[in-house]
Amino acid sequence: MLCHIAKLVNEGFFYDGGRIRGIPVQIGGTSYMPPLPIESVVIERIDEIKKQDKVYIVKA
Repeated sequence: MLCHIAKLVNEGFFYDGGRIRGIPVQIGGTSYMPPLPIESVVIERIDEIKKQDKVYIVKA
């Protein structure tokens, strides 16, 4: 569901909007390059957040 929403929001701006980043990026003004996310780990983490006993605004 989150990927579909991101795809709609990014339509016309990003080629792969709604997909997990698959290309390296660099943070402006620094040489730091964050590691590529692993899709299965991202999905697992989102599931963990969804299962938390917290109000929706805190989860967001």
